[in-house]
Amino acid sequence: MWVADWDYRLVYSYDLSSGERTPDKDIKRKTRHSIYGHGLWDWTSRRFFEPYGLSGIWGDGVTIWLADDATSTVYAYDIATAERKDSMNFTALGADGATNIGGMWSDGETLYVADYGLNKLFAYYMPYRAYLSSLELSGIDFDFSAATTAYSVEVDNTVTSATLSAVAPDPRATVEFSPADSSTSDEGHQVDLSNLPADITVTVTSGTTTQTYTITVTSSSS
Repeated sequence: MWVADWDYRLVYSYDLSSGERTPDKDIKRKTRHSIYGHGLWDWTSRRFFEPYGLSGIWGDGVTIWLADDATSTVYAYDIATAERKDSMNFTALGADGATNIGGMWSDGETLYVADYGLNKLFAYYMPYRAYLSSLELSGIDFDFSAATTAYSVEVDNTVTSATLSAVAPDPRATVEFSPADSSTSDEGHQVDLSNLPADITVTVTSGTTTQTYTITVTSSSS
């Protein structure tokens, strides 16, 4: 969970299960806080940088959007790296008449931004997002990251099948698995692992953008 601090213009991370702080996931970890004022301070350019007036927050598990009431802009950041994703920013709010943007929410397809000065709710189409927020093979551990598209795992020769599951946070996205379901009688998408090595692919398509994730499974037995 991420919590936006309007006063200090910082975004803090917390573990939902324990409630403990996880500062390594803060959206400020590549910067330092200036004692001379509020905001995110860039020590290279010696100036504050956006968001100047942090007033709202929403995320899809991979990308987090921060509303800036000072510039009437919603900025996008990669949750894993805290890097800006300018292609996913919302920059038209000021031109559309927004003056004091605050809270925001999205259903994954539309972003709703409240303007507390105008008592108005602005709505914008979300950018198409061809990525996964989770990818799992039952009983097989690997560290998933939305930005990492290739994985290699080893399994014992006693493992002959696994259930493949994947979640795309964009509700408009389609997700396709290969190879085909090996057992239609079992719940979930079953992958036959009796003949290794095997490549498992998950293809995500959103709008005109496509991303393919590959899991290469090999035998750990000599």
